[in-house]
Amino acid sequence: DAYGTCNGGISTHVTQINITWRVLAHLLQQISTPSMHRCMYERSLEPISPGMHDVNIVKEHLGNITLPSLAQCHMHNTLSQHVFLAHQSQAWFKENVQQWVQSAEHPRLKRRYIDTAYQPMIEVIDYLQANDFKTYIVSGGGADFMRVWSEEVYNIPPEQAIGSTARQKFELRGDKAVLVRTSDNFVLNDKEGKPLGIQQFIGRRPVMCFGNSDGDKAMLEYTTMGNAHPSLGVIVHHTDGDREYAYGKEGAQKLIEALEDAPKRGWVVVDMKEDWKTVFKFPQ
Repeated sequence: DAYGTCNGGISTHVTQINITWRVLAHLLQQISTPSMHRCMYERSLEPISPGMHDVNIVKEHLGNITLPSLAQCHMHNTLSQHVFLAHQSQAWFKENVQQWVQSAEHPRLKRRYIDTAYQPMIEVIDYLQANDFKTYIVSGGGADFMRVWSEEVYNIPPEQAIGSTARQKFELRGDKAVLVRTSDNFVLNDKEGKPLGIQQFIGRRPVMCFGNSDGDKAMLEYTTMGNAHPSLGVIVHHTDGDREYAYGKEGAQKLIEALEDAPKRGWVVVDMKEDWKTVFKFPQ
């Protein structure tokens, strides 16, 4: 049996963060107080920085607990999904995300977010699936959020999208049995958490891994170091500031350590500007 993992999202990790805040603004129209919605909506219109003001918003709703890594922007935004949308049913969440992804546009590319997937990424997934590989998304984003659109965008079914999670609970609401979202037992599926998530939800070590930040370093190591099978690690280096974005040492998701380790680990580094004839699946 051949198993491959694919770490991905729509456009860049920076875009994923902005997606989270924009979809939260949409969802909060249904449940929030005017002041909370105004706060979230304002954040959805501009890049997010991991400032203490952001951290305090989350901690205010979590109570008096210690979460040192809340200052990490990626975790903060993923956790916010679970905090602000707790007590909503899973069906409600899915329906509203579906509505949002069909219309929300990337502010720079002027395309729907679900249309900004990387064409080379889709081609690799198609090739692997055509050759009987089982492909997965392994991301730090919220699992329930990704599962709404993973099949439409990547032909990866929801049960093969692995991400950050929190405990859900079962309730009877009237004559309906529902699953209800909570913010309890939050698990961030990033960095060292990715191999743990792979073991928990897949149960097999991957033979291929594709990443684009230091958040994928542990997953790359788990795939290629000590593997009983031949393996491949690939890093996509975002170097094209014209067609996409150029980042590495700067930004919310850095690519420094994994890039430095690539030669000695035998990981293939793909230069987006030099190696990709096409970036997005839509004409550019």
